[in-house]
Amino acid sequence: MKPDSYDVIIVGSGLAALTVALSLPKDCQVLLMCKGEIADTSSRFAQGGIAAVIAPTDSIQEHVTDTLIAGAGLCDPHTTEQIIRQGADAIAWLSSLAVPFSTTKEGLHLTKEGGHNRRRICHVADHTGQSVMACLWANMQTRPNIHVLERCFVTDILTEIDAKTKKVHCKGVVCLINQQPKKYDADKVVLATGGLGQIYQYTTAPEVCTGDGIAMAYRAGCRIVNAEFVQFHPTGFDDGMAQTALISEAVRGEGGRLINAQGERFMSNYDERLELAPRDVVARSITKEAQRTAQGVFLDISHQSDEFIKQHFPKIYQSCLAKGVDITKQPIPVTPVQHYFCGGVLTDVSGRSDVVGLYCLGEMAYTGLHGANRLASNSLLECLVMGQNAAKSLQEPLAKWSNRDVLPNWSVQTHQKNVNLASSMPLDVAQIKQLMQQHLGVMRRQEDVAKTVELLAGALADLSTQNLTTQSQIEQLNLTMCAYLVAKASLDRPHSIGCHYWVENEPNLITPNHLPKAG
Repeated sequence: MKPDSYDVIIVGSGLAALTVALSLPKDCQVLLMCKGEIADTSSRFAQGGIAAVIAPTDSIQEHVTDTLIAGAGLCDPHTTEQIIRQGADAIAWLSSLAVPFSTTKEGLHLTKEGGHNRRRICHVADHTGQSVMACLWANMQTRPNIHVLERCFVTDILTEIDAKTKKVHCKGVVCLINQQPKKYDADKVVLATGGLGQIYQYTTAPEVCTGDGIAMAYRAGCRIVNAEFVQFHPTGFDDGMAQTALISEAVRGEGGRLINAQGERFMSNYDERLELAPRDVVARSITKEAQRTAQGVFLDISHQSDEFIKQHFPKIYQSCLAKGVDITKQPIPVTPVQHYFCGGVLTDVSGRSDVVGLYCLGEMAYTGLHGANRLASNSLLECLVMGQNAAKSLQEPLAKWSNRDVLPNWSVQTHQKNVNLASSMPLDVAQIKQLMQQHLGVMRRQEDVAKTVELLAGALADLSTQNLTTQSQIEQLNLTMCAYLVAKASLDRPHSIGCHYWVENEPNLITPNHLPKAG
């Protein structure tokens, strides 16, 4: 094997990426490429847990039904059942790696979250992601076949067209190391780079989540599906910080109540499922209540005992206390915040994309599990299942590769090269973030989205005339491309569904995405 050639290249360091790496045979030479340090990933910030059918009173069908309801009819039922059926095995795999799940005398402690009709969330207190990732990092230290390369920025996928089949094949990646270009060869590449949260001003995503994998796959020839569905978590800590601290869904699952500034519970005015409605419903309800009262909204768990709160939510208790809020005595100021990209690169349940040899996993992929709105704690489940499935597929001949079909009601965007999108119109990253925050948030106005599409198309046209060679320049291209994909898909879907919602349905809401800061 050549010095810069590997059996498998994995781009990313989150749960999906590490699951693949640890599930491959020990004689498989793997290069794990990290944009920053290996810990720079959304996975480690996950609080709630992993949804899986564990309890004897639960069933696969109930979990599937809850997922389909949350997904507003756009989930792929077959894919959904496939992934959910593998949930218990995924939890068993993590347990075998010594992940310290919270337990009771009866076994795993299962909590409940919005949209679930049963307790089925396996967790490690309120720091599941941190504990799971720490365990996987420790296990990687015992695997000399996994070579970790930090602070390398992958810019594009190397491809070639097969002369006989005319299919596009993956051949490796191009990256920047210390701003110098370098190539690594592999017929099998896994992209697991996370979402596109940094296209927004306020997000729970770390700074590395600039949509790089989505943009690279799109440029390589992959279809992007249902990009209009960007999920806003209902309860980010309302302090105006760009990277917003999350208040776990599990707080509401364990009895947390949403109240307005007058101390009144209000969810009964919007949905009979109250605080445990799916995320899109709760996020819109908070938006409407904030508009109606012109004041902030709060999440109150203080009716539970101090011991209960500190046992179940130790990190949330400490982080809120550091911000001046004692959640054992005070309600938490909350606001919806960009949290998850429900659309993505079209793949099957093993992550196989339209490009032969290119796998896309985790948040950047679209399997059909999440539909128009993700059910809480299904994301880590998907990362685990896709990661293990991909590891099996990576050991098979590429001759078995086949592209999957889309469902009739899915939106699809295909990359077109050398198309004059619009007249050139430069936009910097701050302007893109502001546009997306104002016009592509919880609720959207068609006129504003149409103007945003025009502006982003102009920005892409401007970038296409430039020689982009630095990391910041290529990140700007990726952010612009992802923002355009979200805005264009939104404009192309005229009806509200899931977390894509037109403000025209709420004519009394004048500024749909402005929420006052509680103070």
